[in-house]
Amino acid sequence: TIVITSGLLSSCGSDSEVAFVVAHELSHFIAKDHTKSPAPSLANSGVRVFNETESELNADRTAVDFSRRAGYDPVAGHSLLTRLSKDGGQGHEETQALLGRRIEALKTYLKTFED
Repeated sequence: TIVITSGLLSSCGSDSEVAFVVAHELSHFIAKDHTKSPAPSLANSGVRVFNETESELNADRTAVDFSRRAGYDPVAGHSLLTRLSKDGGQGHEETQALLGRRIEALKTYLKTFED
Protein backbone atom coordinates (compact mmCIF):
# COMPACT_ATOMS: atom_id res chain seq x y z
CA THR A 1 0.00 0.00 0.00
CA ILE A 2 1.24 3.44 -0.91
CA VAL A 3 0.01 6.30 1.26
CA ILE A 4 0.12 9.95 0.26
CA THR A 5 -1.47 12.45 2.62
CA SER A 6 -3.97 15.02 1.44
CA GLY A 7 -1.74 17.66 3.05
CA LEU A 8 1.20 16.70 0.86
CA LEU A 9 -0.98 16.55 -2.24
CA SER A 10 -2.37 19.99 -1.50
CA SER A 11 1.21 21.27 -1.27
CA CYS A 12 1.81 20.21 -4.87
CA GLY A 13 1.59 23.06 -7.33
CA SER A 14 1.59 21.07 -10.57
CA ASP A 15 0.95 17.68 -12.11
CA SER A 16 4.72 17.22 -12.28
CA GLU A 17 5.02 17.67 -8.52
CA VAL A 18 2.22 15.14 -7.93
CA ALA A 19 4.02 12.76 -10.30
CA PHE A 20 7.22 13.19 -8.28
CA VAL A 21 5.41 12.42 -5.00
CA VAL A 22 3.73 9.32 -6.42
CA ALA A 23 6.96 8.12 -8.04
CA HIS A 24 8.88 8.77 -4.80
CA GLU A 25 6.46 6.63 -2.78
CA LEU A 26 6.40 3.95 -5.49
CA SER A 27 10.21 3.92 -5.34
CA HIS A 28 10.06 3.06 -1.64
CA PHE A 29 7.71 0.19 -2.43
CA ILE A 30 9.88 -1.16 -5.26
CA ALA A 31 12.97 -0.99 -3.02
CA LYS A 32 10.98 -2.81 -0.31
CA ASP A 33 11.81 -0.08 2.16
CA HIS A 34 8.62 -0.96 4.00
CA THR A 35 10.30 -4.17 5.11
CA LYS A 36 13.45 -2.46 6.38
CA SER A 37 12.76 0.19 8.98
CA PRO A 38 9.61 0.15 11.04
CA ALA A 39 9.38 2.89 13.65
CA PRO A 40 9.37 1.15 17.04
CA SER A 41 6.23 2.96 18.16
CA LEU A 42 4.35 1.82 15.04
CA ALA A 43 5.77 -1.69 14.69
CA ASN A 44 2.56 -3.44 15.74
CA SER A 45 0.25 -1.21 13.71
CA GLY A 46 1.45 -2.33 10.29
CA VAL A 47 2.56 1.21 9.43
CA ARG A 48 6.15 1.54 8.32
CA VAL A 49 8.00 4.84 8.53
CA PHE A 50 10.65 5.63 5.93
CA ASN A 51 12.97 8.03 7.65
CA GLU A 52 16.34 6.63 6.70
CA THR A 53 18.33 9.23 4.83
CA GLU A 54 19.69 6.89 2.16
CA SER A 55 16.24 5.46 1.43
CA GLU A 56 14.89 8.98 0.94
CA LEU A 57 17.75 10.01 -1.33
CA ASN A 58 17.39 6.85 -3.44
CA ALA A 59 13.63 7.33 -3.71
CA ASP A 60 14.15 10.93 -4.82
CA ARG A 61 16.57 9.94 -7.57
CA THR A 62 14.31 7.14 -8.77
CA ALA A 63 11.30 9.49 -8.69
CA VAL A 64 13.15 11.94 -10.94
CA ASP A 65 13.92 9.10 -13.37
CA PHE A 66 10.32 7.80 -13.38
CA SER A 67 8.85 11.28 -13.75
CA ARG A 68 11.24 12.22 -16.53
CA ARG A 69 10.50 9.03 -18.49
CA ALA A 70 6.76 9.66 -18.11
CA GLY A 71 7.12 13.14 -19.62
CA TYR A 72 6.89 15.20 -16.44
CA ASP A 73 9.25 18.00 -15.46
CA PRO A 74 12.20 16.34 -13.68
CA VAL A 75 12.90 19.53 -11.71
CA ALA A 76 9.45 19.43 -10.06
CA GLY A 77 10.60 17.35 -7.08
CA HIS A 78 13.35 19.82 -6.30
CA SER A 79 10.86 22.69 -6.57
CA LEU A 80 8.40 20.96 -4.25
CA LEU A 81 11.00 20.09 -1.61
CA THR A 82 12.41 23.62 -1.73
CA ARG A 83 8.95 25.09 -1.20
CA LEU A 84 8.23 22.67 1.66
CA SER A 85 11.51 23.66 3.26
CA LYS A 86 10.67 27.37 3.04
CA ASP A 87 7.24 26.67 4.52
CA GLY A 88 8.91 24.95 7.46
CA GLY A 89 7.62 21.56 6.36
CA GLN A 90 4.02 22.46 7.24
CA GLY A 91 3.47 19.43 9.41
CA HIS A 92 5.32 17.02 7.18
CA GLU A 93 7.18 14.56 9.38
CA GLU A 94 10.59 15.30 8.02
CA THR A 95 13.31 17.21 9.78
CA GLN A 96 14.58 20.38 8.15
CA ALA A 97 18.10 18.90 8.09
CA LEU A 98 17.01 15.86 6.07
CA LEU A 99 14.90 18.02 3.79
CA GLY A 100 17.91 20.26 3.14
CA ARG A 101 20.07 17.26 2.35
CA ARG A 102 17.45 15.90 -0.05
CA ILE A 103 17.25 19.28 -1.82
CA GLU A 104 21.02 19.47 -2.28
CA ALA A 105 21.23 15.84 -3.45
CA LEU A 106 18.48 16.41 -6.01
CA LYS A 107 20.17 19.57 -7.24
CA THR A 108 23.37 17.59 -7.82
CA TYR A 109 21.52 14.69 -9.46
CA LEU A 110 19.60 17.00 -11.79
CA LYS A 111 22.90 18.44 -13.06
CA THR A 112 23.64 15.04 -14.61
CA PHE A 113 20.83 15.71 -17.12
CA GLU A 114 22.17 19.07 -18.26
CA ASP A 115 23.90 19.31 -21.62
